[in-house]
Amino acid sequence: MGGVLRAARLFHLERTSAQRWRNAIRVLDEVCALHALTLAAQHGLRGADAVYAAVAREAGSTLVTLDDEHLTRLVNLMTVCTPAVALAALPPPPQPPG
Repeated sequence: MGGVLRAARLFHLERTSAQRWRNAIRVLDEVCALHALTLAAQHGLRGADAVYAAVAREAGSTLVTLDDEHLTRLVNLMTVCTPAVALAALPPPPQPPG
């Protein structure tokens, strides 16, 4: 019986994880590619760097990066920060009951 319950839990976790990733995948369609191309031309970014910026901007997300080009060239266009700054901005974890 324990093996069946464990298998059911694993199936549920895998299905939940797959659904989460399915929602997180962004196809590089023509609109996103053109947005990336514009960002590359206007801000001197390389191809992949421009795609990261385009996806983050379209999603209205903060671009968390260690890339100096992102941090210096996009600061007036979108929210860009280092991982250290992003982590420092997170609320502290809840304390266990004492």
